[in-house]
Amino acid sequence: MMLSQKLLNNINSRYVSQNTTRDIILTEKKKSYSVNIRISGDNDVILIKNIEDLKQNHLPYTSGKFMPKDCDYILIREEKKEIFFIELKSEQQKKFKRRKNDIITQLCAGEEWARHLIFCSDPDFYQIEEYKKYFVAINKKSLKQCINELTEEKNGRKFTFWNGCSFNLSEFK
Repeated sequence: MMLSQKLLNNINSRYVSQNTTRDIILTEKKKSYSVNIRISGDNDVILIKNIEDLKQNHLPYTSGKFMPKDCDYILIREEKKEIFFIELKSEQQKKFKRRKNDIITQLCAGEEWARHLIFCSDPDFYQIEEYKKYFVAINKKSLKQCINELTEEKNGRKFTFWNGCSFNLSEFK
């Protein structure tokens, strides 16, 4: 059985779903805005979502005193061996830039959540290191552009920061 099937079978559909359409709408519920991601080619994507709710409702071992960071969405393209960690923001440009390190922390935490959920679904799956990982922060703005001065490589990971509200997934590579 493939990893995607194990995730879908073992994790509640509130947190893991399969997307087979060309467009995925990522929504930030607290601030009521969305970003559209278009998938080209093979559009079979596993979407990990609602990690904030998962933490609040299903982490009794933290006693509510400490909640680990997370990113908003994780997109897994199993056939292409790609994982996208996505953090959504809707902020003034200066604040987005000032929060760069916090956002990087959230994106790295997303990788840990992916590892955790994969382990919970398939403890014998060790191929995650073979996957190409993309760490993407999106600040919802009408004009689409990569903010090159924020792009950073750290510990073998490349973090890209974008303004916009509609993207093709391949732009993040």
